[in-house]
Amino acid sequence: LELRNRVMVNHNNTVNNTNDDSAMSATASAASSTCSTSWRESFNLSGGVERPLLDQREYRSVTLSCGVRALLVSDPTTDKSAAAMDVRAGQLSDPRDMQGLAHYLEHMLFLGTERFPDENEYSSFLNQHGGYSNAYTAHEHTNYYFQVAHEHMRPALDRFASFFCGALFTESCAEREVNAVDSEHSKNRLEDGWRLYQLGRTLSNPDHPISQFGTGS
Repeated sequence: LELRNRVMVNHNNTVNNTNDDSAMSATASAASSTCSTSWRESFNLSGGVERPLLDQREYRSVTLSCGVRALLVSDPTTDKSAAAMDVRAGQLSDPRDMQGLAHYLEHMLFLGTERFPDENEYSSFLNQHGGYSNAYTAHEHTNYYFQVAHEHMRPALDRFASFFCGALFTESCAEREVNAVDSEHSKNRLEDGWRLYQLGRTLSNPDHPISQFGTGS
């Protein structure tokens, strides 16, 4: 609001003094300069990351040895620790003959890994230590996230990381999770938002992946 007001004031003062094209051009230039300056003044750098001045959290951007880029955030005012992993593959990556695969794989990663083979290990650990987790599959990416009490962050992160390098995909879980995905779809069919979403898909270009059935069943 402050930024917009400053631009509007400059614009109005100039227009009141003259109506010719050059004045309007000067006004646009002044407004653009004000926006640019005000925008830059509203941010500073923290660990190589731009942040708003009102944001007191500390940031650091790093690239791990495996090539994964990570953003670290420190906020001493929070009562939980949290992490998220964003995978650059979503519904639009589904093969045409296996629609809903990305969403199905999202479900499967929660159900046991090589290091933690018990399919309930991850959820049980978080529940025991004041945490929870979830995930969602979007068009172009899939996001997994969790939170947990501070002192249990490291073992929780260990369990979380194993999703992406040693998921088991056991046969017993695979069969059951097909039913779980179908149950989720059946629930969504009752909601108007999901119906409109599917209508948009149906009316889209049939040669584009957006026209496919992304939820899976």
